[in-house]
Amino acid sequence: MKQYFLYECKKKLPAFAAFTIISLLICTTVFDFGLETIMAAQTICLGVMAVLLPAYFFSDFYSKKGVDFYYSLPVTREKLVIVKILAGLTFLFASYTIFFWSSAWKFYTPLTDFHGRISYSPGLYPLWLYLTNLALSVPLFGYSTFAFTRANNLLDGFVHLVAYTLLVYTLMEFVSIWLEVGKVFLDDKHFFISFETLDQNTIFWQGKIQLTGSDVNEYTEKYYSYKTIITPLMIATIVTQAVLGLSGLAGTIFSVRFQKAENLGGVSKSLFSYRFLIPFYLFIALFITNENNLFLITIVPLSAAGYLGYCLYARSFVIGKKNTIVLVATVVAALAAACLIQYIHNGIIYSPTF
Repeated sequence: MKQYFLYECKKKLPAFAAFTIISLLICTTVFDFGLETIMAAQTICLGVMAVLLPAYFFSDFYSKKGVDFYYSLPVTREKLVIVKILAGLTFLFASYTIFFWSSAWKFYTPLTDFHGRISYSPGLYPLWLYLTNLALSVPLFGYSTFAFTRANNLLDGFVHLVAYTLLVYTLMEFVSIWLEVGKVFLDDKHFFISFETLDQNTIFWQGKIQLTGSDVNEYTEKYYSYKTIITPLMIATIVTQAVLGLSGLAGTIFSVRFQKAENLGGVSKSLFSYRFLIPFYLFIALFITNENNLFLITIVPLSAAGYLGYCLYARSFVIGKKNTIVLVATVVAALAAACLIQYIHNGIIYSPTF
């Protein structure tokens, strides 16, 4: 297993160097417009790597030649996946460490205001940003790994990455509509986008550093203090991402034994693939538009989009009897749910609040 880990790292070393150099150039030249932009660039590069590295490491499993080689090795499939995960995380941590600290020295460059005073004193805050972003990148990597490996081919894998990035956010949009019936309003639902935890963490530490500045006045203090407030919603998003990410790593490892090599390149039949994603997104899209009285305008294009999704899933314009039934049932269920909430909103059903 150790030899295979070293082999995997050596094989992917050129890509590691490319990822690191490109990220370093972005952080030190393209976005070199001050402390906040450099921090933002570092986080963007980390987020992109956490999402795309699983695709890069597991793309070999979508090649007949590659999978024949891997499955012929004297190690179990679970160990193969574990090694790829460990190699991916090693590359992620090493690359982030290099381009973060190679550009973070600018945080400590003495900048002065008009009175000759140091504009800000970052102290250990960049270190805390580095450590917390590393911790938050693990669940994002795990979540992306699970999403990508639910497919049987590269195209479906990248479709899954996009779909899973917005999955929890889309679900929260649906939940928030029902909560608003009880006068409970959920703000900042975009926090549930998979990479948003990294963004919010970066904003938090940016605010901490800016508050050390010598030119902080009453207005800027209030502005940056607001950025450093840890809300229950932020905690909820971090916990949600951690649970999903770590569950994703475990699910990827334990599900590999059920994957058949002969299915490579074909339809992705996993329960977490199109069989779930298409009706899920179609239902919520139809529900939200009908809840806003747009159902008659959007039912045809959204249903057509659902049909095209099943065409992609089935690799044919003939989507089959089962898929047709699910498509129709999804449209009917979305209409029924939207009518129900309209019924509640109109006060025909009254639920008193205390």
